Amino acid sequence: MDYFKRGETTLEGDLIKKGDPNAGNMWNQKVCVPSSLNNSACGYGSIQNRGILRFADILLINAEAANELGNTAAAILNINKGKKQS
Repeated sequence: MDYFKRGETTLEGDLIKKGDPNAGNMWNQKVCVPSSLNNSACGYGSIQNRGILRFADILLINAEAANELGNTAAAILNINKGKKQS
């Protein structure tokens, strides 16, 4: 996975800076939205605040829940589906 580091410049010309002192020092390039696409009229966090979940992650979450509820067969089924997706 590729990351931006503080002080780097993106291909769009955006300088990567740290706005929150508690944030880490690397950011995932896959979820970076260029400032030219930042539409402040959309409200807080609009297109910048996207979560990305792979289908395999969702299957794992489902398997964990099924296992906690005692449905071992469903948990195993979702684990095996997730292995095929990864």
